[in-house]
Amino acid sequence: MISAVCSGQNADSLRVAPADSVESEQAFYLSLKNNLVYDAALVANLGLEIGLGGHFALDIPFTFSPYDVSDNYRMRTLSVQPELRYYFKPGGRRHYVGIHGNLAYYNVVTPFNTKTRYQDRDGKHPLYGGGISYGYSLPFRKNNRWGVEFTIGAGYAYLDYDCYYNVDNGAWFNKDTKHYFGIDKAGVTIYYRIVDKRGKKK
Repeated sequence: MISAVCSGQNADSLRVAPADSVESEQAFYLSLKNNLVYDAALVANLGLEIGLGGHFALDIPFTFSPYDVSDNYRMRTLSVQPELRYYFKPGGRRHYVGIHGNLAYYNVVTPFNTKTRYQDRDGKHPLYGGGISYGYSLPFRKNNRWGVEFTIGAGYAYLDYDCYYNVDNGAWFNKDTKHYFGIDKAGVTIYYRIVDKRGKKK
């Protein structure tokens, strides 16, 4: 008030940021997530996203699919793809960019080659790599804990794998390595925030 009078300004012209907007700059939240793209591929998955305050968040999606879908389609995997995100608006909403890493054990038969089964070599050489991503996170309604997220990412992965004939007790016949560059992340993900921006459980 004193500074407003001394500077010749009308005190009524001063504006104070709403309390909730100040809080959002230091927002903490915890979300549970499920990627519908993985579900469509019959790969079980669950993710966590942790708001680190301000514009940053840590996203940690897991997959664990120990089952065979059919003789000609197998997507056994145990993987994690941690990602550090920067949201252009604080509080984990709207547009973001991210940097992610990849680590995956796998045992797969794809529709592109149903005669061969590919497995990380000796079960001791997982896929690894990393990349960058872009996404958009949108609540279903304003201040709603439920929402949907769209994401796409590209990067590099190194694979060191064994090849087996895709028959019962199929024999090993080759080993190979591959340097992959391309799309390594895609998702249409449903999330639910189990902790709100003030850290209150619900």
